[in-house]
Amino acid sequence: MIYFYTFRVNIDQQKEAVKGYSVEVRNINGLIQSVSDTRTAANMYVITRDRRYLDDFEKYMGEVRCRADSLLFDNPEYGAQIAEFNELLEEKRSIVAELTALFGRSDTMAPLDEVIRIYEPADTLRQIRVTTVTTDTLTLPAPKRRFFRRLADVFSARAKSAETVVVNSSVAVDTTEIPASVMVDISGAAEQVRRNYERQMATIERNVISLLSADQTISSRIAAILLDLQNDVMHSRMNEIEQYENLVRRNSTFSIVGGTLALVAIMAFIVLIVLNVNRSVRIREKLEEANLLAQKTIESRHRLLLSVSHDIKTPMNSILGYLDISDADGKLSAQEIAAMRNSGRHILALLENLLEYSGLEQGTLQAVMEPFNVRELFLETSDMLKPLTLRKNLHLEYDVRIGNEVRLVSDPLKIRQIVMNLLSNAVKYTPQGGIRFTAAYRAGMLEFCVADTGAGIPAEFLAKLYEPFTRSVENSHYAEGTGLGMFVVKGLVELLNGTVDIWSEVGKGTAVEVKIPAGKAEETDAAAVSGQAPQHIILVDDDPSILLLLEDMLRRLGHDVTPCNTWTEFERALFADTLYDAILTDMEMGTFSGGSVLARTRDAGFSVPVIVMTGRGDFGLDRARRLGFSHYLCKPVSMSALSRLFGAVGSGKAESSSAKEGVGFAALEEMLGGDRAAVQEVLESFRTATRENMAALERATEEQDFGRAQALCHKMLPMFLQIGAIEAGDLLKKMDSMRGRPAEDYPGWREEMHRLLELAKEVLNLIEREYPAS
Repeated sequence: MIYFYTFRVNIDQQKEAVKGYSVEVRNINGLIQSVSDTRTAANMYVITRDRRYLDDFEKYMGEVRCRADSLLFDNPEYGAQIAEFNELLEEKRSIVAELTALFGRSDTMAPLDEVIRIYEPADTLRQIRVTTVTTDTLTLPAPKRRFFRRLADVFSARAKSAETVVVNSSVAVDTTEIPASVMVDISGAAEQVRRNYERQMATIERNVISLLSADQTISSRIAAILLDLQNDVMHSRMNEIEQYENLVRRNSTFSIVGGTLALVAIMAFIVLIVLNVNRSVRIREKLEEANLLAQKTIESRHRLLLSVSHDIKTPMNSILGYLDISDADGKLSAQEIAAMRNSGRHILALLENLLEYSGLEQGTLQAVMEPFNVRELFLETSDMLKPLTLRKNLHLEYDVRIGNEVRLVSDPLKIRQIVMNLLSNAVKYTPQGGIRFTAAYRAGMLEFCVADTGAGIPAEFLAKLYEPFTRSVENSHYAEGTGLGMFVVKGLVELLNGTVDIWSEVGKGTAVEVKIPAGKAEETDAAAVSGQAPQHIILVDDDPSILLLLEDMLRRLGHDVTPCNTWTEFERALFADTLYDAILTDMEMGTFSGGSVLARTRDAGFSVPVIVMTGRGDFGLDRARRLGFSHYLCKPVSMSALSRLFGAVGSGKAESSSAKEGVGFAALEEMLGGDRAAVQEVLESFRTATRENMAALERATEEQDFGRAQALCHKMLPMFLQIGAIEAGDLLKKMDSMRGRPAEDYPGWREEMHRLLELAKEVLNLIEREYPAS
């Protein structure tokens, strides 16, 4: 727009310039014409001495002055030329005035006329007869011309020459004899007239020649000035015309280029419009697909909720039933405690599947490699399912061809989850017969297989076996489930770079084989500080309840423990005279961290092993050792894990696999050897710390401080899991898994924190009823 506006202004300016040029040319041409008319009138006056031409001369001189002034007004740059032009005109005017004065001088015949007028003859006249015979040659001259005619003839053709005629005549004349004195007087007067005339003519001729020369010079100079003016105007206007042509040429080029670009732009817009239309069509199709997917997801999530609620409701009712029995008689048998423990394990397994599914679906799940005892892991996992097999009268055959001393490097939690899902499916869909679990380690591959004599899987269903929320309709009457088991199995196996193969025949059973690459652990990967003698251990945790629980567990294993709840207590213990064998510290605490504990220990020059505890799922032994720690424990910490790491001395011994992960206060009592006072002390500490954490969490929720809320949930998680608060633990684990991510990724976190606070209050109320404060 700016360019076209400028172009239009330039056109208007050029238009005005052309108008001005026309006026200037007209003025100069009029000036030249007026000067020419002035010269003509002057010449005619010189030739004819006619006063009309003198009047014309004066009129034209006036026009010349007017035109010169007009030209000077319109073009001040011609001031010098116009001034010189006016001076020359005045000189010309002066010359004409001088010529006029010269022409008006006295008549040269005046002396002769005066002689004749006053003449009186002195002698008397007398008559005589004179006869004259003559033979003459007569020359007839051209007609006599006056001076001004002769002067004009200088510029015209030559006059005719004189003619010569021979005449013979004889004349007799009576005449009066003129006295001699008269002749003398006339001759003298004539001579005087002649001399005066010649002198006057010479003077006039000299003046005329001088005036004509000056007039010629002035005329030449005037013509030169006018020519210069005309040349200047023409040159200036030619430059403007050339600029205008360049402007027109440039504008033409721009118009062509602009038109081409506009055409290209139009074509591009057409293409973009077509692409946009196609894109809109694709987006609409994708939106329709997304809508269908969302509807399917909503439907599948609904089925998942129904299935999970059913799967949780049954074992939860079992737990609550046993608790009601405990309220009635004040105690529970070992069988009832085992049943409650199995129900809790079932719920935990279900929640673990849901978490693994979420991680696989979002692509955030990571493998944490660490050394582990393969045989012990498989035995513990199969023992967890023994109560289920006994309930259904199924035979569980266990064949692990791996030595007790073999330790491999992989992700034991993921492998445990895989085995748990395969065994759980086998138990669910085997109404009678048995289940066989085999395992071996060959050529760097951990191989295990779960085979059953159950219902089998239809061939048409095998293709979609690994899809989430998928269950065979033919086998749905055998057991309820979420349809996530095999999806999680395949995802975890692929995460560990392994393979899974399945064989099945309807009515005969199913066999699932898994192969996972795993290297052997080095000898240094064995227990960090285990030995036969009691260990002197500094225990560091900012949660008093966890600190108290771990202290009691370590003491029951026969070790000496120095608990540290603050940084000051840790430094006091570190620089005490006691020689410590190990430092067991939490990783993330309020005012300091496990990393600062490790750094302070090394800076002080101590080489004591530092073991870190954390509930982070993405933290493993490799990462712990990269950070400088000697080993790590995954929260919640069990007696068996502490025993493997530090050993059991004297009467202290690790709990069996069936007793190590109980839920509820009975499990806590069992873990603490039935010492109700110790349980009371642990729960009292838990009660105090939880109230403080709940108040801080409530403030963080109201202030929408997502990061602070995450840190508090991480701090609260281990103890809630330790006492078996499953629903609250699930919310804590979900919040803890969001650490490092923005609040936008967890839009409903505030509502769930409010729900968590309600659950925590219920837990505290339950503790108050079961273990009232003293």
